Amino acid sequence: MKKLPHLIFVTLISFGTPALAHTDAYLDSLTTPHGGQVRMVGSYHFELLVEKTQVTIYVTDHAFQPQVIKEAKATLTIIPSPKAKAVTVELMATGENQLVGKGEFTVTPEMEMIVSITLNGQAQQARFQPWIKMQAKSNSEVAKEEKGGKDEKTPTSSSMQEEHGGHQH
Repeated sequence: MKKLPHLIFVTLISFGTPALAHTDAYLDSLTTPHGGQVRMVGSYHFELLVEKTQVTIYVTDHAFQPQVIKEAKATLTIIPSPKAKAVTVELMATGENQLVGKGEFTVTPEMEMIVSITLNGQAQQARFQPWIKMQAKSNSEVAKEEKGGKDEKTPTSSSMQEEHGGHQH
């Protein structure tokens, strides 16, 4: 019985530390390449940019490097509010790492957007709440002005590698 705690300890460290995913709140605090809201899905980051009647999804790796998505198929389900009818927008690949779609919608505090993308034969899905990013962006702009224009949360390839324990995805 004296060896049981030692055996448990050795077993635990032999499996290593699991990779920790970033929370949505952390991702919302980042200054993103295009100013949109980012969600982490597997080995990808999906960045949602909402502009009037157009939505754009940028697909990058965890260091915000563009990922080629020419064969991607995607839809965006827009849920204006819990009681409103959902609208589905088809997204088309328009650039190296961009998916673009158009639809009629207004961004509201309770709005959710769910992107469903098939990349390299694998289905991926992410849930966005663009109002939260808009609020975080306006709060960070105020904080940035207070710090004399410096933004300390802009990710770089090396800072993202440091956060991920020096490994790349």
